[in-house]
Amino acid sequence: MRERYRELSFYSHRLQVRVEGFRLERLLEKGMKAGLNIKGVHLYSETEMVCTVSKEDFKALKKLGRSLYKFTVISERGPVVSLWSFLRKPALIIGCLLTCAFVVIESLVVQSIEVNGYKAIPEVELLQVLEEEGIYKGAFRPEINWEKAEKAIYDVFPQVTWVQLAYSGRLVVLNISETDHDIYEKGVQNYPQEQEGGLQDTEDLMYTDIVATRSGYIESIAPYYGLAMVEKGDYVKKGDILIAGCVPIEPTTFAEDDPKEYYVNAMGEVWAKTPYHLKFNQERYVLAENLPSSKTDGQMVINRVEKTKEQIEKKVEQQIRLWAKENLPEKAEILKKSLKFSTKENIIEVSVTLEVSQQIGKPQEERIGENTTDTQSDRQD
Repeated sequence: MRERYRELSFYSHRLQVRVEGFRLERLLEKGMKAGLNIKGVHLYSETEMVCTVSKEDFKALKKLGRSLYKFTVISERGPVVSLWSFLRKPALIIGCLLTCAFVVIESLVVQSIEVNGYKAIPEVELLQVLEEEGIYKGAFRPEINWEKAEKAIYDVFPQVTWVQLAYSGRLVVLNISETDHDIYEKGVQNYPQEQEGGLQDTEDLMYTDIVATRSGYIESIAPYYGLAMVEKGDYVKKGDILIAGCVPIEPTTFAEDDPKEYYVNAMGEVWAKTPYHLKFNQERYVLAENLPSSKTDGQMVINRVEKTKEQIEKKVEQQIRLWAKENLPEKAEILKKSLKFSTKENIIEVSVTLEVSQQIGKPQEERIGENTTDTQSDRQD
């Protein structure tokens, strides 16, 4: 540990020293025996040498040499020496500080904007909305209201179903997702009302919600079109709306004739942890191995033994796999299972509780203008 400390001490502050006197090799030998860290020894003559030592070892070396040798410090090196040299130059310090400040400020200025995911909406219109919200080349990033800018995209373009504004260094990225379906805005002129045979009643137009096929706890929800109505960790019942096709428009102020919502055919993936409660029956006894059958009063008696726990569980696993293949949707995964056994005469009844991760969303058509609810009681199983 002491040697390691001396090594670190040497590199923290070291001196290049000229030593003059007779029998320099004797001084070096004393220094080595005393454990001094002497490096870079150059003998220029029998009476002159140059070496490098730490500041602490230099004091010890001078003490060993006493008045027999002349010691002259040629130069000093090390972080402390460099720092003091730097601090003695105020112009250099000011220049470094100004450079650092410029680099920091420069990193907070928007240099470029990238737009991803747009289809029908022109990129120039999206950039125009961002500029109105203070996001443009040369904008100071800390002054940007990101939430307000995302809301402006939704307000101006109702066909946008998802918006994400992010930045990486000086690059700002706008990611959006547009619906591929027709956008119906109730109460405005572009609301499609004409069909073959005359005007179509607006009440006959349909849209789609994604509703839950089973009860469970939401693991993840990814709405491609429509508005997510639940979050990760929420408990939902069968029939609850998971992704709504009726999407509200929330501008700052409403004019009397402005649409309050638009309608799409909702699409997306919703994964949830769902419980299943099952019951399986199996024979209580199996034929005994290595035990011959016997006869009693002329009747053949087959020797049987009760199943072991391992045999019961192996059979149940087989029954669960068969049930899962026939009843669970594709890509569903059994996360947990618990088993409970009970015997009834010659039968073993196994109660099984499964926790399954599966997709639970299915499309359900709704009529525009009809009051909908996301409660189970108002929907058909």
